Amino acid sequence: MTKTRMLAAMAVFLLTWGLPAASPAEVDLDENCRRFRYPPNYDFCEEAREWTDHHPEGKAPDAVWPVRTRSELRDALCSAKGRQYTTIQIADDARINLTGERRIPLYGGVRLKGGRAGLVGGGLLFTRSLTTVDLFVVKGDDVRVSGLRFRGPSGSKARRGAKGTGSSARECHARTTGIVNDGHLRLMIYGNEFFHWTNAGVSVVSRTDPDKHNRQNGVWVAQNFFHHNQSQGGGYGVVISHGGDAVVEKNTFDHNRHAVASGGQPGTGYVARFNFVDEGAVKYCKKRYGVKGCWYEHHFDMHGTNAGDDRSYVGGVGGEYVEISYNTIRGEQKYGVLGFRKTRAAFDLRGIPEESAMFHHNVLAHDDRGEAIRETWKEGLLSCGLGGVLCANIIETFANRYDVDTRKQIGTGDFDGDGRVDEFQATGASWYYRSGGRTEWRFLNDSFFRLHELRFMDFDGDGRTDVVRHDENGELLWSQSATGAWAPAVAPTPRPTPAPKKCIPGTIGCKGDPAPTPRDRRRSPGRDF
Repeated sequence: MTKTRMLAAMAVFLLTWGLPAASPAEVDLDENCRRFRYPPNYDFCEEAREWTDHHPEGKAPDAVWPVRTRSELRDALCSAKGRQYTTIQIADDARINLTGERRIPLYGGVRLKGGRAGLVGGGLLFTRSLTTVDLFVVKGDDVRVSGLRFRGPSGSKARRGAKGTGSSARECHARTTGIVNDGHLRLMIYGNEFFHWTNAGVSVVSRTDPDKHNRQNGVWVAQNFFHHNQSQGGGYGVVISHGGDAVVEKNTFDHNRHAVASGGQPGTGYVARFNFVDEGAVKYCKKRYGVKGCWYEHHFDMHGTNAGDDRSYVGGVGGEYVEISYNTIRGEQKYGVLGFRKTRAAFDLRGIPEESAMFHHNVLAHDDRGEAIRETWKEGLLSCGLGGVLCANIIETFANRYDVDTRKQIGTGDFDGDGRVDEFQATGASWYYRSGGRTEWRFLNDSFFRLHELRFMDFDGDGRTDVVRHDENGELLWSQSATGAWAPAVAPTPRPTPAPKKCIPGTIGCKGDPAPTPRDRRRSPGRDF
């Protein structure tokens, strides 16, 4: 390349890459990538046996069906069809390989649960299928999924792999999703872990009946851990589209391309609140005009309906509504070159919503609104001028706190009652803890009180750490186990002392009251941590 052409290419790059532009998130990285075909359809329940035929005890209305293997899972899930409620318990040490399976049904009323809590990971359900596939599909209302681990086939960021037939090429069109819900109501997904999904951990759509969605009876995704879902062109913790809507709250997100993303189709929307969005991320790169540029993706996303030739989804309708509130948002990585530096945004609105877009009461590492929020919908309108400077902002923002970093402000206590010391963090939006100091941050309570305003003790002697503080009048208040509402700190009612056993002469302890046990001493009311 001649010096003149090199300078010209650099000039074009600086003008197009550094200035605000449509996110390249949806652009193919390799136009010559080999397309991978969908796997053939088949009936997951074809070889299933009726559960109660070989487990007669399962006929009881309140029976719990224990599952440890792939065949047992098949029998239990398929036998649940037509029943009002069915509880299926996955063993905590189970590792069920579902490679090759697809669209496993979760029929109405199913309770699929595990024991994920504290340092117990819960049962693992996983697939290694690098194909476009939905692993679980909700088939009815009132489904519950809790306490489990769902692992997809790849934590790689590559969507368009290298040419050839290797594993990277097989990832080319591998859009795997953990759980898909299509229009069913009162779905609750809580307390799980989703990782390595190349499309999304959870997908919410409403193609079957776009008018069916109901915000009070819709989808609730809460207290899950979404991490390392970072494939280019996918990589979502939760994705909502085609008229679906969901409440996404109290989750922890880390190393996702987008924590929550949404299609811009009319009727689509989501509420994201009380989530902890950590700073983990990978950098995505692509060549433009012969020059390589790299960027970080924003945390929360709302597409526009204007896909465009470059699949940037900028302009058009931006869903029905989006509300992002009371979240703790880290990750303000810088990228770009020379004087055209950018910051990884917290939220990017790419279309104009039918109803509203709200961003409020969040606590962010970002320095100001300009760093935290982008409105690239403006770039789809010529009337807004270069960079959209001629159009007013449409995102309603208020009561956000910027440039807040509480990573080094750590308290300790036992907040889950397992006898181990946990770490505690008060971000200014909510309280979180790490079980044994080894897990992800987990939601405890929504509160704007920070660590320096709080004290910790086992106030009621139940083995869990409580939080206490003084109000403006000097009155002592407490939050039971750091999850309860503030209440006056009245001395707990003494536990009744058991009647002394009849004293047998000559035995130890015959005189006086029985000595306190180590358990009583360890849980004495008022002990400080």
